[in-house]
Amino acid sequence: MVGLRVLSRVGGDRGISLIEVVALIVIVAIVAATALKSMRPGMENARKRKTEREMEMIMKGIIGDPSVMSVAGGVRSDFGYVGDVGAFPPNLDALVENPGGYTTWNGPYIPSQYMDGYKIDEWGQEYIYDGALSLTTGGSSSQFRRHGSLDTTDILHNTLAGFVVDANDNPPGSDYADSIEVTITYPNGSGGLAANTANPDSTGHFSFSSIVMGQHLVEAVYLPEVDTLVRYVTVLPRHNEDEHIRMNFGSVYFAEDTSGGGGEGHLTLVDGTPLASGTGCRDVSFDIINNTGSDVTVTTIYAAWSGSAAYYEIIRWNSTQVFSSGSTRIGTEQTVDISDQTIANGATATVTIQGFKDRATGSGNSVNMGGKEFQIAFSDGSQVEFTTPSCP
Repeated sequence: MVGLRVLSRVGGDRGISLIEVVALIVIVAIVAATALKSMRPGMENARKRKTEREMEMIMKGIIGDPSVMSVAGGVRSDFGYVGDVGAFPPNLDALVENPGGYTTWNGPYIPSQYMDGYKIDEWGQEYIYDGALSLTTGGSSSQFRRHGSLDTTDILHNTLAGFVVDANDNPPGSDYADSIEVTITYPNGSGGLAANTANPDSTGHFSFSSIVMGQHLVEAVYLPEVDTLVRYVTVLPRHNEDEHIRMNFGSVYFAEDTSGGGGEGHLTLVDGTPLASGTGCRDVSFDIINNTGSDVTVTTIYAAWSGSAAYYEIIRWNSTQVFSSGSTRIGTEQTVDISDQTIANGATATVTIQGFKDRATGSGNSVNMGGKEFQIAFSDGSQVEFTTPSCP
């Protein structure tokens, strides 16, 4: 048998048989297979990590990056495709190509260096997009990503609420409310813009529903003087009535006289009556007098106050409970509906806001409401302001 000739370690010269060569090849193959097997989990994990990063990038293209803030206001400024268009993209292609001549489309929403392969995972499979908030990869890892606990309602159907007041922070009352128009402009989901207009109520309160998250233009116009307020408002996912904006007309006055907590022809604060009392000084009371010349029926009360977070549970009109918050207490700058209360001309009534605590839900701790500045507005347009005396 003809063998291969190699030099031995001791300088000798002998042949290696074909059997020995085959055995060597088998050993090398076994070692290589073992090494490859040990490397496979690491390679698989690397693919998973890269796919996860890519899926996160795609989701940010769809609904934006919450960590991107505006330099001026320090509020979220990136809302992705949905914030610009007002709807979820029909497919992943819409993240890099305008899906139909949309004027509000401001893409691409995928970084340029990833555009070529952003729809393919690390196993060479196309991502499966459900047209909303989830991605599934067809790769061997079967990864699935959904954007936290958000759902489509949190993204597309939010509430924007606020108050319009005059230069002295007075609400418009029933005499001026219909002279004010508040308009919000937002993407309509089809590549254009929609506009909703509403009149505030007598307390100045207005509200819009089914508003997509994003940055939107809000305008308030006082029609008699064509005085216009313009403001860009950031609507976050799950935006609701608890998060108000406040719009002040700088040169408009709804009431002739606002001294002493209320002007002539309004429900007026009785001087010296504001008080913080109760357990932990958590209740606030004050008296009002009706000097309008006729009976007044109150159906809503708006309350705002200074200081740290505080939330109340109950409102009483004299000794009658007219409002209860239920499981979620009421925070500052909110209007609540009360059971109708009529105060006769010349009569007084004691309003008590009870149970201020430091949490909106749960047991919470009592909040000392002494030394707090209050602003109260009633449904007839009356407004009173006071500071509660210090309470031990």
